Amino acid sequence: MVIIGLRLSHQLPEVVRGMCGVPAAGIAYPQASSLERVIRGIEQAGRRPVLLARTPQELGPYGRVITPVVVLHTRQDARTLANPPRHTRPITISVWMTEPLR
Repeated sequence: MVIIGLRLSHQLPEVVRGMCGVPAAGIAYPQASSLERVIRGIEQAGRRPVLLARTPQELGPYGRVITPVVVLHTRQDARTLANPPRHTRPITISVWMTEPLR
């Protein structure tokens, strides 16, 4: 599984490896040539490549069928640097998936 985009590429690979038990890597700033090499390497290892991103637009250049796999509306602690958080704030986490064009 390849997670593309700045935010998810740092947050999600460890979660996917731990919860799903599959290899996962992140590419913050994907370029077609480097992503193609990664996809080829996954296929050569006998695995099926899957791409994840925060928005369907990030996956548009790489796949035909783009599917939402996570849409989570939740709350998180407010961000403070010097004091403990006193309230929570809403957050939505979205993850979209596609298989690379071949």
